[in-house]
Amino acid sequence: MSERKPDDGVGTLLGTGLEESEDPLVDAMRALAELRAALERGDAEAVRPKLDLHAYGAGKRGLLSTLAAKKSVEDAVQQLGPFWQTADYEVLAARVISHDEVEIYETVSHRNVSQPLQTLTLLRRRGGHWRHVTTADTPDEKLVATLLCPHEPFLSDEPIPEARLERGTSEGRWRLVHPAHDWRAALRMGPTPESKIESDDPELAPALARSKHMVSVALSVSTDAEVRLAQLSWFANAVGGFGWALDADRVYIPLCDHLQHRRAFEVGDDATVLDLAKRYVVVRAADGWTGTRGMSHFMQPEIEARGMDWKDEAAATRVVEAAAEALLAGEIELRVRDEIEVRGLRCWVDYGRRGRREGETYGRWGSVRLAPPR
Repeated sequence: MSERKPDDGVGTLLGTGLEESEDPLVDAMRALAELRAALERGDAEAVRPKLDLHAYGAGKRGLLSTLAAKKSVEDAVQQLGPFWQTADYEVLAARVISHDEVEIYETVSHRNVSQPLQTLTLLRRRGGHWRHVTTADTPDEKLVATLLCPHEPFLSDEPIPEARLERGTSEGRWRLVHPAHDWRAALRMGPTPESKIESDDPELAPALARSKHMVSVALSVSTDAEVRLAQLSWFANAVGGFGWALDADRVYIPLCDHLQHRRAFEVGDDATVLDLAKRYVVVRAADGWTGTRGMSHFMQPEIEARGMDWKDEAAATRVVEAAAEALLAGEIELRVRDEIEVRGLRCWVDYGRRGRREGETYGRWGSVRLAPPR
């Protein structure tokens, strides 16, 4: 990958307000290009100093997870080399988290991958050098829903509303396919895990305890707003119909951390943006903050507010709910360092957090914090 600068067609995303200059962005992108070049050459000695294998999340999921499973960097590079020698990748956007952290968003294509991978790479400056921490699936470039099934799924040719069940090219892989558009939602099935899934939804744990199997449905989504809305509507109905065929009565949306009744997840033919938001967005309060989860389904930033800024948690929640509804309805725009009016309430728009937990990211669309006017 050749060296790229922020004005070479690479979008600079909403950061956290901590960035001091463009230098971190340019330097981090150069470091990632050097790492990829070393992987292509199979040069383990050049790869090793560009990795931060001891950082939180290092080797966790993603394209370099092989490094966590191998006894040495040499073994991992030998296995990864053929992939990177034949892969094509394009930088789409980048975000400066701080002077020492940068997120880079890419599309990675490979002949052995049916659809391009949308990835997020985290780089961190340590010891004066930029090092790779992890490369993972971009959290907001896929629609993902998990059906909780009372028994092992049985896949039949029984018709599914608005979709058909199709066997994939790989052994044992299935997908839901739109009858008219080239939309293919991949299926992944397995028993309900015994370990607890970290969640703020109090209904998830008992629902998991009652289920025997889980079926994950994942669809790569468009960045065209109109197409994405159509995909959100189709996905809800296809997942709902498929869940009916599997006798599943619950659907869990990981991005917004929300468990719903399958029938409530489906939408009507004339569903509006706000109707869809009821399926894909939630507002939750924790640790003194109130914030949305799932706004990135609509290519919008998550909206946050601190209780201490707005008298109490209840007041902060009202601000967030009103702003989310107004933003989705197209009534307002949220530009950082602007003062806006949200349904009669004056707000100052500031940078939000990177994510709610350590190592978490809100993804490509970031977040904003609403505070009282300065």
